[in-house]
Amino acid sequence: MGQMIKTVFTRFFGAFVSGKRAAYTAMFIMLVAPLTSFVDRLLAPLFLRVPNSYKTPPCLMIAASSRSGATIVNQVLTRELSCVYISNMHILLPNFGSAILSILNMWGKGSMKHKNYYGYTASLFDVNEANDIVKRLISVNLSKQQRAELFRIFCYRMGATSERPLVFKNVRHFEKLSLLTDAIPEINFAHVYRKPQFAAQSVLRAYFELGYYHPVPHTLQNDQSEPIEFSVKQVFEVNRIIHEQIKLAGEGK
Repeated sequence: MGQMIKTVFTRFFGAFVSGKRAAYTAMFIMLVAPLTSFVDRLLAPLFLRVPNSYKTPPCLMIAASSRSGATIVNQVLTRELSCVYISNMHILLPNFGSAILSILNMWGKGSMKHKNYYGYTASLFDVNEANDIVKRLISVNLSKQQRAELFRIFCYRMGATSERPLVFKNVRHFEKLSLLTDAIPEINFAHVYRKPQFAAQSVLRAYFELGYYHPVPHTLQNDQSEPIEFSVKQVFEVNRIIHEQIKLAGEGK
């Protein structure tokens, strides 16, 4: 518990002193989202009923080790493709965020500058990693059928269709990718891979700036290596696990 509190404090302090707009947007969302998302989920069943005829369309999930450029890839794809994506607005309003982006005609217009602060973006209309959304989808308390139904409902409220697929990215839950596709074969993966020497350098720089590694594979939880060595290990191990999980996902289709 003490280490968790220290990590959270370090994360907020680092974001506060960074001077980055994206960091301030992230802090604002973290503070406000518990209230706005609670109201959103209360109203969604009343106004956003999912028809039985709706089928989960194909979608794309971007997976990568941290500091591999996956956020920029996500930004580029959502600017260039006719698609829906998880935005910062969806963290505030998970079920009504897509309606707001559609009404304001803001899909793919979060920023023309493909910039982010450690995966966080500055505009409410730009991409978000959606850790909590993905966490609910991979909950061990869900059966295969429940997971599939939860994702079907999520896709419908996102406004995803075969002509306008869902594109999303996540780097935190890389160890359970096959759990998703075991229940949701409509998910296709794109593994963003950066040259290890550059990725490790970026991971090391992030460690010295933020004071922690994220995410840490379970196989390295008790590793006591020096920062340089650990940064290299993290990059290789995360990519190894992603490759393994995608392979399992492919075998299950």
